[in-house]
Amino acid sequence: AAGVLDDVMVEGLSGERLRGVLAAKVAGAWNLHEVAGSEVGLFVLFSSAAGVLGGAGQANYAAGNAFLDALAAYRRARGLSGVSVAWGLWGERSGMTGGLGEGDLARMGRMGVVPMSSAQGLELFDRAAVSSESLLLAARLDLGSAGASDASAHPMFRALIRQPTTPRRRTVASERNGGRPDGVPLSQRLAGLGRAERQQALLRVVREHTAIVLSYESAAAVPADRGFQDIGIDSLTAVELRNRLKNATGLILPATLIFDYPDALRLAEHLAEELSANPADDEEAGPDTGPGRPDTTAPAPARETATDDVADQLESAAADELFDFIDREFGSG
Repeated sequence: AAGVLDDVMVEGLSGERLRGVLAAKVAGAWNLHEVAGSEVGLFVLFSSAAGVLGGAGQANYAAGNAFLDALAAYRRARGLSGVSVAWGLWGERSGMTGGLGEGDLARMGRMGVVPMSSAQGLELFDRAAVSSESLLLAARLDLGSAGASDASAHPMFRALIRQPTTPRRRTVASERNGGRPDGVPLSQRLAGLGRAERQQALLRVVREHTAIVLSYESAAAVPADRGFQDIGIDSLTAVELRNRLKNATGLILPATLIFDYPDALRLAEHLAEELSANPADDEEAGPDTGPGRPDTTAPAPARETATDDVADQLESAAADELFDFIDREFGSG
């Protein structure tokens, strides 16, 4: 049940920060496994949803808890008792969750994870203790408030989300469907618009999603030319905003997007340029609607075939190219 947090984005990870977090979970659990052997009737490990769902800034903590999940499976495979309970968010604060702010809770809520009471947690523990599974996610989920195309909903939850039977009132707070107000895809909203109009439309999209990740009531509260960091965007909300815009636009966007284009206006200009260079988007937009649009009659570049040696490509790839490959193959949305 021991746990240590040392949250940091991946580029800030070090051996020391990994060891400090992993020691509490990995070393402690393995020692208990060796001591307990087959002598215990119930071997329960307190894991975390971070190991199953991931968590921004928690690569080290997620890895430690994933080890617990694997240890439970390892014991079960050898006929021993073992269950790992991957806990979600408890409403009752602890030493590990006491530092969560309103923004952190709001971000988790947008993923679909909400606090559970101690009574609910204890009930889930009792059910886990008699389960035939080696790993259980014990969490309270609220999926009714997020649309199935919501860019914030965790990909593992999307198949569980029920589509609303009645239309919702359109507000910035509830407009959470990947940049598609009233169900209209962004590409259709941009089709036929001139360059200046496209940029203004994208500026609205950027401000809307920024307002959501910052829990603002209105996109109007997001200044177009003020730095994202100045209005409260940090490393974690920058990741969420980038992911939302990636889902809204369909573009491959770098992890450093919000820092490369540090205000809404410059980011909207960049997205407009990227979409103008996107052949699929140009086909939908129809004839030339402004300067700078590429010739859509030019032949499309040849696609890589399945026979390409991916291993050779990755071995010679730069760091940015590796991240782009991961985004293409495994990115959400």
